[in-house]
Amino acid sequence: EIICKLEGCSDRNQAEALIGTKLYCTRNDLPLASYEEFYFVDLKTFEMKEKILIFSTRMLNVTFGLIGIVFFSFAEHIISILFGGQYMKSIIVFKYFSLALPLLAFNILIHTYFTSINKPWIPMVLHFLTIVVLYSISNIFLIPKYKFFAPVISYLICLLCFSILMSIVAYKYNLNLLPRFIINFFCLLISVIIELILEIPIGLFFYLCL
Repeated sequence: EIICKLEGCSDRNQAEALIGTKLYCTRNDLPLASYEEFYFVDLKTFEMKEKILIFSTRMLNVTFGLIGIVFFSFAEHIISILFGGQYMKSIIVFKYFSLALPLLAFNILIHTYFTSINKPWIPMVLHFLTIVVLYSISNIFLIPKYKFFAPVISYLICLLCFSILMSIVAYKYNLNLLPRFIINFFCLLISVIIELILEIPIGLFFYLCL
């Protein structure tokens, strides 16, 4: 298989005369690698992408987790200040939708990572399976029982399933995000449960402690 052809080198004898010669080219002159190929020069860049993604995942999960628990704890005050008492029925929806923020942050990063390694179809397929299929099916069963609150439950379930599946797939590409994701989600869940049990807005305090 011919990898490249040099100008002025058209036969075997001319090619053999160049054995041992070092050839150089710029990175931009190389053709785009396919899904299953890579250039050795890109390995350091690939490792750097992994480090940046792991660090960003930690920071965004914590940051969006804090924002989510603030919205969850003070949803009633936020709604009443911004919109008044006529929209108080939306508090419960606003509270639990806020828990989706760290999951959304994680999903944005994971999409970016798989796009950077030329595999954007992986999150797209998993998104279809979880968001489209699971969301539709779960709503069929949840809406009769939970009514307007059912889409919130379905959406959180779908996001959680998608995040776990993407973490497992990322692990196969030597990117271990699952432990950090589980820890952050567990801390958020414990904070919410404590606040619901005590019925006072102290979830933020417990989240910071955890």
